Amino acid sequence: DLLAQGAGTPPPVKKPPHGPRDPVSRFIPGGAGTDWSWGYWTLGSDVQSLALTTHSILPAADYQALARLQGITLYGDGDAAAIVQHAGLRKLLEGSVHLGVEIYAESTWWGTIDLANGSGDSLVLPLGGDIDGNGVMTAVVSGETAFQLVVNGVTFGPASVTYEDIRAVLLGAGTSQDSVTGAAGSFHLININGPQTATTDGIFATDLMRRGGSLDEPTYGD
Repeated sequence: DLLAQGAGTPPPVKKPPHGPRDPVSRFIPGGAGTDWSWGYWTLGSDVQSLALTTHSILPAADYQALARLQGITLYGDGDAAAIVQHAGLRKLLEGSVHLGVEIYAESTWWGTIDLANGSGDSLVLPLGGDIDGNGVMTAVVSGETAFQLVVNGVTFGPASVTYEDIRAVLLGAGTSQDSVTGAAGSFHLININGPQTATTDGIFATDLMRRGGSLDEPTYGD
């Protein structure tokens, strides 16, 4: 679970019995918010894994108290990243996440992740789902027409999503309307397009704030 990973433990390095000096494992900081930070591990010049650290997950009791209020609308723009494995290569994509959250009797959340790199690889991942009674956020992407993954020149559209696991948590503490400081989550996708298969593991996190009125759900792909 990427939400449980921190920056303190690098991936294991296999040491050959003889040969040149072992590649060095390094942690590269990404971004940070009020109650979250992220980065990634490299081994030599190769990206290995992502790390997302959360500092204050909103307790279930606090979330339940907030949900009993007359509705809280929050929004935020934050960081996102993913490692895509395809054709024997691992590609790092970085970019942004835009989230909207409405906390009330039947809480919902939505948003878009937009990632790219300098090699022409990209991911547009629309999000939309519910928040359960403990404040755990889940989402689905299957059927969203705006979904698109491009890696190594191969395009994977909405119909290629064969597996998805998208989860997030609210961050903060307390029961006032300003208690929720942000949201952070992870996603795992498998896409199949004919003989082509791509596996994506990613993270996202953002600070959240209130704003007047209601937050209209964005049109995916904008």
